[in-house]
Amino acid sequence: MWFVFKFNTIEQAGLFQCGWFMFGVISQTVVIHTIRTPKVPFIKDRASAQLSLSTALVVIATLLIGFTGLAALLSLPVMTPVFALWLLGMMVLYTVLAQLLKGIYIKMNKEWV
Repeated sequence: MWFVFKFNTIEQAGLFQCGWFMFGVISQTVVIHTIRTPKVPFIKDRASAQLSLSTALVVIATLLIGFTGLAALLSLPVMTPVFALWLLGMMVLYTVLAQLLKGIYIKMNKEWV
């Protein structure tokens, strides 16, 4: 966000904070699916209905806060629509990297935690 969207000035600080909030909440909510199983999440192993529903609700609520006037509740500006594509790309990259690191851990330790 600092370099890609130029959210690196005092005037753009709110957009940086909003984007960081959105990425932080969504990434940490979604990574739960990666660390809960030694298998590939969403493809080879699906979470319980409760976890899937709660994940979906948190992601939807976060997107609504960031991309609508609800952002004002947290004293944040509304995020620019193009950020959604960047967020999606970063989430895919984050999930793939987490899965790769999990695979390395499993190879080294012969088990998953």
